[in-house]
Amino acid sequence: MLPTPERRRHDPIGPAPHPIQDSHGAIARPLKVVDMLARMELAGEIGPGERRAGEKFHDLYRVAHLDPLHASDPTRVPVMLAKGNVRLTEGNEDARLRVLRAIDALGGLGSPGGSCACHVLGEEMSLTQWAQTVGWNGPYRMSRIKAPGCLITVLGILAKHFGY
Repeated sequence: MLPTPERRRHDPIGPAPHPIQDSHGAIARPLKVVDMLARMELAGEIGPGERRAGEKFHDLYRVAHLDPLHASDPTRVPVMLAKGNVRLTEGNEDARLRVLRAIDALGGLGSPGGSCACHVLGEEMSLTQWAQTVGWNGPYRMSRIKAPGCLITVLGILAKHFGY
């Protein structure tokens, strides 16, 4: 099934890297968004090690629950799970420590590298949005022309840090 014209106006899409099997046993290769790291690798801007390092940082960031809290949708039906408490487990505490070590390797949260990793890789903010609105260490912003170089540097350091 081809994507709709509305869908094609957004990020590029392509087949998923691996076929999946549904609950009835049928195997398919669905379409998925080609993410920023995949586009950078296809363009030759980064190598497979840098891409894996960026994906690993993102996955650890999610497991560690470091993404910011957002307001809930007031129109949804509330569901209370485990009395609303989030239990820390060894998995997410380990992930949190690994993310913090990686951020330290990038110069800390107040550095351009640490800020870029957290906002762009961890929280999936666009590179342009990060450069023009968040920046690093308070009032410092980065031009959108220099931001890709910052991300490439971050990915190189993370690849070394994670051993890729």
